[in-house]
Amino acid sequence: MNREWERALGWTFEEAQQVDILAEAYPDPGERRRVVEFMRHAERRWADFRPRTRDGRIIDTSWARYALSDGARIGFGIDITERKQAEAALRESEARFRQVTENINEVFWLADLDNTEMLYVSPAYGHVFGRSCDSVYREPRSWLEAVHPEDRERVREAFYVNRDGREMEATYRVIRPDGSIRWIHDRAFGIRDVSGQPYRFAGVAEDVTARKQAEEERARLLESETRARAEAEAALRESEARFRQVTENINEVFWLADLDNTEMLYVSPAYGHVFGRSCDSVYREPRSWLEAVHPEDRERVREAFYVNRDGREMEATYRVIRPDGSIRWIHDRAFGIRDVSGQPYRFAGVAEDVTARKQAEEERARLLESETRARAEAEAALERLRAIDTITDSALVHLGLDDLLHELLARLRRVLDADSAGVQLVDADSKTLYTRAVDGFRYQDFRSIRVHLGKGMSGRIAAEGRPMIVDDYSTVDSSGVEGVTREQILARTRSVMGAPLRVGNKVVGVVSVTSAQPRRFTEEELKLLLLVADRAGPAVEQARLLEQVRAGRERQKALSRRLLTAQEEERRRLAVELHDELGQVLTAVKINLASLERLPGPASAHLKDAIASVDQAMERIRDLALDLRPSVLDDLGLPAALRWYVDRFARAARVDAHLSIDAVPHLGTDLETVCFRVAQEALTNVARHARARHVWVDLHLLPVGLELSVRDDGSGFDAALARDHAVGGASIGLLGMQERVALAGGTFEVRSAPGGGTQVRAHFAVGEKADHA
Repeated sequence: MNREWERALGWTFEEAQQVDILAEAYPDPGERRRVVEFMRHAERRWADFRPRTRDGRIIDTSWARYALSDGARIGFGIDITERKQAEAALRESEARFRQVTENINEVFWLADLDNTEMLYVSPAYGHVFGRSCDSVYREPRSWLEAVHPEDRERVREAFYVNRDGREMEATYRVIRPDGSIRWIHDRAFGIRDVSGQPYRFAGVAEDVTARKQAEEERARLLESETRARAEAEAALRESEARFRQVTENINEVFWLADLDNTEMLYVSPAYGHVFGRSCDSVYREPRSWLEAVHPEDRERVREAFYVNRDGREMEATYRVIRPDGSIRWIHDRAFGIRDVSGQPYRFAGVAEDVTARKQAEEERARLLESETRARAEAEAALERLRAIDTITDSALVHLGLDDLLHELLARLRRVLDADSAGVQLVDADSKTLYTRAVDGFRYQDFRSIRVHLGKGMSGRIAAEGRPMIVDDYSTVDSSGVEGVTREQILARTRSVMGAPLRVGNKVVGVVSVTSAQPRRFTEEELKLLLLVADRAGPAVEQARLLEQVRAGRERQKALSRRLLTAQEEERRRLAVELHDELGQVLTAVKINLASLERLPGPASAHLKDAIASVDQAMERIRDLALDLRPSVLDDLGLPAALRWYVDRFARAARVDAHLSIDAVPHLGTDLETVCFRVAQEALTNVARHARARHVWVDLHLLPVGLELSVRDDGSGFDAALARDHAVGGASIGLLGMQERVALAGGTFEVRSAPGGGTQVRAHFAVGEKADHA
């Protein structure tokens, strides 16, 4: 071990002999085994290892092993830590180089000194030049083909004639494959070796099209500005020539004075017309114009135009009294004129006769005041309209009569801050008013209150068709009021306001609001109540008519249910009579005929025919009884009745029947009858019209209710057209099924199309869902 070994690893020869140097230098067992293997078998080759020094550092080393002629072996080691760090730094630098060059918009390129080999070109080359990077690698001078013909020779001389490594720079155009032209600024510089000699070229080509366009636009604007300045100077000279023509012919007074307003340099001739004084007088005495200013305005004007000496703008509106005693309003505005250094040295001003404008402003102020009053009245009217909308918005028309009246009265009380409100409607005989709804009126039996038309306050409003305000209700004659005593009314009512509810010219009721304390209802509140009544009247009448229609429909449904119930009862009675009475008669006839058949004689053949006819009659009677009211429906329930009927139908119609029927509990006689009749009618239609080969009957108890379905694979029909014919009276089968289902609170649906079969579905809410529905 030489001194370099000691310097690199830190152990002396003696120390290395006292410790397990391999374990100390290579604490990792795997790395230590690799070192031992190298020491045993490597011959004349180098290998890199990373030992730990005595002070704990990890260094990079490279070792070689050689055999000597005497059989001994010698090892050589080199500390390559710095080289390894340099290589890592170089790799990192190259990675950063590629990150930069491959993400910038400029084209970075690297070539040999003769520009005959392209060592590197960044991806931006494809975007800027419109050519692939591979093309310039294959043919390093191919980029010149993209250069505009007018620039190509100049660029070639700049980049190929120069071979001494000096910096090269050129701005040129390139034509891309799509025909577009881009401006390129290309700059190259030599890269020198350690001896200072250039051996490569590096360059950056930047797309400066936008900059070129901006420079051209700037040049154009500069030329335009120069031309505009020349035109402005000419216009200024012409303006100065016309200055006196203008100032000497305008109605305004133009004046020019020194900074102290002690010398009048110029005043236009309009001064004599506006101020009623000569221009010479103000030239002689520049402050003489102040004498014409109204005494009430003079001090304010003097301060504005003589105290201010720093060139700031001055402005004042004042009155002048002309020699003939007339008064004119003047608006005077002055501004400082500055020299080249920016200091004010003169004042220029324009004094305008604004008498007509002032008079117009005064008139406008008067009109504005009138408009303000009108706006206040309009806003009050608008508030009334808002209140009306709040009380009678369109949502009320969707409520039932009682809900509508309750909501209307509650809103009316809230807006008018009343203690109670009520609506009385004219009864059918148009002789009395009955109380339909109240809000805030604490009288339990208010519906018993009746008022004869023409009597009491509300009776008079209904009879006369006009609103009324009563400050003290005790003065009202209540002899025509029934169902409540006068004392009960006066205990809760002191002041009342009411208005008729109209539909066209017809009074249909009265709306009123009351106060339990003395109160004077205003005309504005009465107007509001009238507007509410006018809007609420049709809604109330409409709700009342709808209520009557609903009541009629409910009566119709009740009658239909009673009719269907009576029909089923009559069917049951007829079925029983046919089966029990007529069946017994025919049975007796058959027994008698059979007794006669056993007697000797020539009529036995005829008796056999008679017995067969009786059998047929008995079978027909049995079928009629079953069709009228099958006893299995009453005895065993709906599922058994459907199975029996479908099986009987399949045999008679010669179709294949498919049943899917759940174990349904007893549903009530009416609902089971409806389901059976719908299935019976649907299967009858299949037999008559469908020409089907298969029929499916399903009865399922679903989470959403009971569902009955009858489906066939027959010829089908146009369901919409069939419904239209049914409504027209052509067929009552579909309408009958739909009416039965609707009366039972269910939904009915028919799906069919020509050639696509038919499905009849009925759905019913049962159990809790039926109660909810």
